[in-house]
Amino acid sequence: MGGVLRSLFGGGKNNKGTDDSPKNKPSSKRVDETDEAILDLKETRDELKKSIKKYESNMDKYTDEARGLIRQKEKKKALLVLRKKKMEEGYLDRSRNELLKIIEVINTVEHARVQSQVFEALKQGRDTLQNI
Repeated sequence: MGGVLRSLFGGGKNNKGTDDSPKNKPSSKRVDETDEAILDLKETRDELKKSIKKYESNMDKYTDEARGLIRQKEKKKALLVLRKKKMEEGYLDRSRNELLKIIEVINTVEHARVQSQVFEALKQGRDTLQNI
């Protein structure tokens, strides 16, 4: 994934075009390791959201299946389906907890980046004042 970003933003290995058109000029904002880490975290977040939706839909299916088996007087099969549902609930809870942790990490990294930019701006302001 990082290779794709590097090639899109001028960091790729095959930079054949050397003209000065805006397409081929490297942008002032480069994709760094932090950007790639945030992108990876957001991709993981999206995958977790998909799996959570899948688990939630499975919960409904298992419930309906167990009810149908009970109506058909097949208690043992219904209990087996309910055990599967219980197992899926555990996966669902773990996925939700992981999602919360991922979101927390994304927010922490983005906040740290903003703090760093504020610090740099204050530092430049201090240097400017000292030069006056």
